Amino acid sequence: MIFGVIAIIISLVPYCNYFALVPAILGLVMGCMDVVNKRKNKEPRGLAIAGIVLNAVAILLLFLWAFFSSMLSEDNIDSRNNFLKAAKEQDSKKF
Repeated sequence: MIFGVIAIIISLVPYCNYFALVPAILGLVMGCMDVVNKRKNKEPRGLAIAGIVLNAVAILLLFLWAFFSSMLSEDNIDSRNNFLKAAKEQDSKKF
């Protein structure tokens, strides 16, 4: 669960969010191992499941942040505008 909290905090920091992938994956693997171990020993699994959820949320935040930051970069906006302009010119030539 600690890895999940650390990964979520790091994933929210700009330009450092890619470093959150390592603790998130480690926490996810260790959380799954803990659930299996606690199931065998008939112990409560609440904290292990919470750790899995936190690590999954951290991984999701990381990929969403990467996706949106790449979509909002200036190069991408310029290329998208050029593509739309070219598409409009082709449509006007058809009619």
